[in-house]
Amino acid sequence: MLRKLYISFICLLCAGQAIRAQTGVFIPPGANVMAHRADTVSIFSNVTNQGRFGSATGSAVLFYGGLWSNTDEALLPEERFYDPALPPGGGVFRFMQPLTGEGRQTIFGGYNSATGIGASFPNLYINNPSGVQLADLSDLRIRYNLHFESGHLYLNGWDVAVGGEPTGRSSITGYTSRRFIVTGTSPYGGYLYLYNVNAATGEVVFPIGTGTDSYTPLALRYNGRRADNFRVRVFDNVYANAQTGSRLEGNLVPKTWQILQNGIPNGDSIAVSLQHNAADQNTGFTGNIDSSFISRYSPVSGWDTVPRTGFSQPGTLTTGNPLRQAYMHSRTLSATPGGTFLSLFALKVPEAPGFEVSLIFDAIRRDVRQVQATWLTMRERDVQHFELERRLEHENDFRAIAVLPTQSPTGNSNVNRQYQFMDDNYYGDMSYYRLKTISRNGDSTYSPIRSVPGNFKITASPNPNRGQFTITLSGVRNLLRMDVIDIKGKVIYTTKITGTNMSVNVANAAVGVYFLVFYDTDNNNVIVDRQKIEIIK
Repeated sequence: MLRKLYISFICLLCAGQAIRAQTGVFIPPGANVMAHRADTVSIFSNVTNQGRFGSATGSAVLFYGGLWSNTDEALLPEERFYDPALPPGGGVFRFMQPLTGEGRQTIFGGYNSATGIGASFPNLYINNPSGVQLADLSDLRIRYNLHFESGHLYLNGWDVAVGGEPTGRSSITGYTSRRFIVTGTSPYGGYLYLYNVNAATGEVVFPIGTGTDSYTPLALRYNGRRADNFRVRVFDNVYANAQTGSRLEGNLVPKTWQILQNGIPNGDSIAVSLQHNAADQNTGFTGNIDSSFISRYSPVSGWDTVPRTGFSQPGTLTTGNPLRQAYMHSRTLSATPGGTFLSLFALKVPEAPGFEVSLIFDAIRRDVRQVQATWLTMRERDVQHFELERRLEHENDFRAIAVLPTQSPTGNSNVNRQYQFMDDNYYGDMSYYRLKTISRNGDSTYSPIRSVPGNFKITASPNPNRGQFTITLSGVRNLLRMDVIDIKGKVIYTTKITGTNMSVNVANAAVGVYFLVFYDTDNNNVIVDRQKIEIIK
């Protein structure tokens, strides 16, 4: 009896009337609900769908609630679910701005992109200026059409998939620089999937961006005869190892696009177009944009360098008016199992005829006793060697501390080459490094100057000793505390270090190995050094 009463209530959907409920709309397992052709249904509360929430072609479900949740068993069928002879279609589920005011809506899609199993909407429209976000622990799938009218779709670390039906009919429409899919800024996160892409599909656009003000879409044209599934995302910054390693600076657009292909390519190619905004590029890229190109990352050789392809303007990867302040780059790639990472680089215009180097220089402190200077060249032409120069804070001039020959036997290279030098730098104040590149004809150019904070050194001597030794500090500005700890982890002695030389007496300690642990008391007792001593008698 309860089930019959419930079904009678929920069939208000069929009459095109509004549902207003304090506790939300609940479709229980086994229940069948259908919005019929030409029906318009408005729902003002949350929805939990565990059964079948169907919709016929021509119907519209207007959702004003905060959360739409599909369970794993839920379905959102169309007419052909009941009669396979009917053409594909289904109604439109339009997410609207809640009548209570501004607010982002949430979808728990009930789909798993990894297995390809779960619920899917036939057509989903975004019409909420505040946007719609994916709930945790669930992906979202739309069988036919994802359409943007107002607002963004936020992946929130999860995936959205479009297509996947045997008919192959699917699309994303209505996207512009003001309404698109937001993937997030992190190197790891959610993807936009497009299913069943092949040569006959033509160009497909992935309308994505890292944030609401950074629309950076990707378009691809796949020449494979067999349909395949692609997933794409974009994140902020460019890293030495694509998703890890040091953040690269220099003449680039600090965005990285990732393309993953489901199948195994068989000599197929992908024509890719990347679009970015003028506000996204750094000054080095802007000044050398005529020498720009799409760079592809290789796990073996890193980011590659190809002939300068230049750019086109305005940006056309939009369903609205062309974007005058957007730039587009294109490149044809060989399809690679496991996917690829892409970014945008620009080669610096050479300062002397016949001499060119495009490099990224950084200086990174590896530990308390050494500085690791690293630089990455993306292109070398007529390079002979590099000179690493250093200036200490109290010095007036730079001086060369290392000379490294080019790794290119001819002095010419179009692939990434990485160089490094370990500098034993014990200086207690600021140090400054710069890189000088020397050409084969004697011309030279300098990199920007990189600064490295001061160093410090702590020594305990003599070692071994008879329980009496001296602690010597160099370059230490904060107050330190030292604990003497035995092999069992017990603190047998503690003291504050005063001055640059301090005598310690633990003559009563037993013979054995002890550990000296130094804490920075001015910086929340952070451990700054550990040493081992041996007490003998």
